[in-house]
Amino acid sequence: IEIRIIAASFLACKLIHI
Repeated sequence: IEIRIIAASFLACKLIHI
């Protein structure tokens, strides 16, 4: 697992919650 993937997933999840 790469940090970029984690960051992208986190940002995507945050955007979905918004």
